[in-house]
Amino acid sequence: MNTQESAQNAIDSIKTNGPEAEIVDNS
Repeated sequence: MNTQESAQNAIDSIKTNGPEAEIVDNS
């Protein structure tokens, strides 16, 4: 996963779950 994809995933997570989900651990 490249940096742009990681950033987009974070943005999508925030849009879906709200600002509380800004930090996402996908491990």
